[in-house]
Amino acid sequence: TMVMRLLGQKSSRGLLGLARAGMTRLFAESDEQIRVSEAPMSLNPSMGQKQADGEGPINRLLDAYKNVIQQSLEKDHPRSVYDIKKPRWKMEFVSCPFTGNSRKRLDFRSMKLEYLPTPKGLEKTRPVQLANNLEEVVKSEGAFTLDTIKKMNDGKLGDFYEKLPQSEEVDFAMLGEYIPPSEDSLLLNLACKHKCRYIMSTSTISSFLVHLDYIFTQFTSPFYPHVSASYRQSFKLFIMSMRKPNTSYATLVSTNPNVFAIDNDSGLLGEPSVVFLKMGKYLEQMMTNTPAQFKHRYLLATKGERKNSCYSTKEFYSYLKAGNILLRSQIDAGFTDNNGRIKKIEIKTRAVAAQRYDAPDYQKYFDYSLTTRIGHYLSWEREYNDLIRGAFLKYVHQLTIGDMSGAIIAHHNTQQIFGFEYFPRWHMENCVYGSQENAKICFSTALNLLEKILNEIFQQEDLTVKGDTVKIGCFASYEQNILIVMVEHIGDKITYKRRLDEDCPHDEDRDVIDYYIKSKVIPIVSKYVVKIEPIINDICMEYCASYSQG
Repeated sequence: TMVMRLLGQKSSRGLLGLARAGMTRLFAESDEQIRVSEAPMSLNPSMGQKQADGEGPINRLLDAYKNVIQQSLEKDHPRSVYDIKKPRWKMEFVSCPFTGNSRKRLDFRSMKLEYLPTPKGLEKTRPVQLANNLEEVVKSEGAFTLDTIKKMNDGKLGDFYEKLPQSEEVDFAMLGEYIPPSEDSLLLNLACKHKCRYIMSTSTISSFLVHLDYIFTQFTSPFYPHVSASYRQSFKLFIMSMRKPNTSYATLVSTNPNVFAIDNDSGLLGEPSVVFLKMGKYLEQMMTNTPAQFKHRYLLATKGERKNSCYSTKEFYSYLKAGNILLRSQIDAGFTDNNGRIKKIEIKTRAVAAQRYDAPDYQKYFDYSLTTRIGHYLSWEREYNDLIRGAFLKYVHQLTIGDMSGAIIAHHNTQQIFGFEYFPRWHMENCVYGSQENAKICFSTALNLLEKILNEIFQQEDLTVKGDTVKIGCFASYEQNILIVMVEHIGDKITYKRRLDEDCPHDEDRDVIDYYIKSKVIPIVSKYVVKIEPIINDICMEYCASYSQG
């Protein structure tokens, strides 16, 4: 059928070109060996049955094309076209002018993922448990409104989730500080022990993986199950904030052996949603503590009633080794499922759509609430649609790195929580990739590709002194289908940030161009362009992998 359809097409490539492309697509449908002589249904309706093997005009036509195509391909490709293997990937590096162009063919199937055991001395630590009957949310499907949660607690919650404390009321010293990978001595020791070259956290690597995903999936849109007809004509691509360029710091933290730590970069102006990020830290504690516990442990009003640090939050981490990359994942909470097994989960807090779209003026939308099930505004469906477009891709990466089963999400408007919703990891994978199998392939491929890119960068860039730092920016270009990587030498982060504060003390002055003009610093920047093409049956394809749901 594929070949017959091709015969009716017109193309400047000619018949052989059409047949060659068509047969390649036909063979790529399966990983098993394909015998083209298998008899398809006859196109003659009067026959009404299958023809015998090797008989009929369709089979003779397929056999003829098999011979023509095989002879054509074997001139350049000795391996038989019928040796069907899983698609491989070729990566092209076009580096900065003084190093010239380099083209490399790489096989990404060798990436091995290994979850490391808990470090010595921390074997007895466990993730905290959900409180206030929220474990019932992760055992069921759908959204749980605040009224439902209050009924489940027999009115014991009071206004705990209806009147949220603000940042100035919270004692952040009791919440624990985020430790960047470059300052995590335990992570560095693990990297040296397991012979890893790069150390990262989930927050630093997920931004890289997002752009890598875009490239080898050709910006394939996610899937939207369970949305109403009102969203069928809406935008399907990932939201623009997901597709913006990303920057990180890479610091040489050890010289024997060489280990590089990748840290987040908040940019010249910092995070516009810093209020939501700060709230997220203590809203997590509101989901793992009872109202009385939270008030006593984390509010400034009760600071004098507690001991100095008896309730200080201790983080629980999971570690994943992927090739020469060591990843650290923070485990927010756990619960015991119906079979008595302990499951690890991620806690997410999410402001409503109106506040996310206008984060600097979030106070204007205190009256925005979730009141309906479906619709474009004030609805749970709007939040679900935006999660697919703007969050699930990063969530999948974070959950996979931490070997977590899913994420529980609290929806709020900074004044009150409207309800809770749990999404298992498999659901997110199906939304983003179409299937769990696709998700596994893309995750390991992206990690392997990232390792190759970092290896190429640090072979070219000269970092020899402990503390040397480069700033790495990456961007997946939709128009050109290439990954652009920019590398800037900044010396060390402390000097860089101090110079930034001295030359541009006010946020309104912190434009990138103005910064370099004022500081009179001439940046040293290298540009790398990465192009990825799939190889199927030893033939370079014009387009990369695409997904179909299921």
